[in-house]
Amino acid sequence: MNYSEQLASINQQISSLQKPSIFQKPHTVIPVDGVSGAEAILKEMPTGSSDIVAHKTENILYLLSRDENGLPAPIKVLKFEVIELEDDPTGYVTRKDFDNFKNELRALLAERDNK
Repeated sequence: MNYSEQLASINQQISSLQKPSIFQKPHTVIPVDGVSGAEAILKEMPTGSSDIVAHKTENILYLLSRDENGLPAPIKVLKFEVIELEDDPTGYVTRKDFDNFKNELRALLAERDNK
């Protein structure tokens, strides 16, 4: 491979690394007061964009989008349920889990002692 081919290959690799990623910029969900708040955000959105805003006090999301011609799509309203994860991602045992284990162990030891 000659130098110009190597250079072209390197340039291609560099340009593929510089492509934007959806994870480069953190997204903040904007809290709004109902549909009227969502509509106010939608009016300010640029052409060809979309966003998610959330009701301040209810478990409601509003999906907003504006097409390439600048026309807003109807707002989609989603009601959601928050589901608490049972497993602790840090790997630590919860106090409740520890107490349950301790009580099971005590019960096994007491059963053994009663025999």
